[in-house]
Amino acid sequence: MNLEDVSVLESLLRRMRTQMNCLLRDSELALELLAATARRPSGRASAHPDTDGLIDETRFVVRWAGLECHLGQTVPFRLFQRLADSVNSYVSHERLLDDVWGGPRTASAIRTAVGELRRRLTESGLDALARAVDGENPGHYGLRLDRINGASDPTENGR
Repeated sequence: MNLEDVSVLESLLRRMRTQMNCLLRDSELALELLAATARRPSGRASAHPDTDGLIDETRFVVRWAGLECHLGQTVPFRLFQRLADSVNSYVSHERLLDDVWGGPRTASAIRTAVGELRRRLTESGLDALARAVDGENPGHYGLRLDRINGASDPTENGR
């Protein structure tokens, strides 16, 4: 190996060390953020008293009337979360696309996700909650808990 080859290898090793240090710093920051997120009691504050206890963000579960529906880390779960943030009012399709999908999708994407959400809720015995996912207002969906009798405390219903 000649002197020029050694110089090239040393330069390559310095660049690799620099990149590894950057990756290490990024990894440490990611771990700090993850730890800070884990310390939060419920992930986020409830936007409305009617939604207290309705969503378990750590298990990706929706609760109602003593029953649970495990949705997992899915679009229907994120959709339900978003609708619950504006309970008893409507959210525009555009807002849902931004908040749930992070950008443009076809209108059928929302209809498909709503259909899947309703189906999964119904299969879990949460028929009333499935019916509360309302799309009667054109271009909007809402979680209308105000249309369910005794909806003010979901953790007490049916228990």
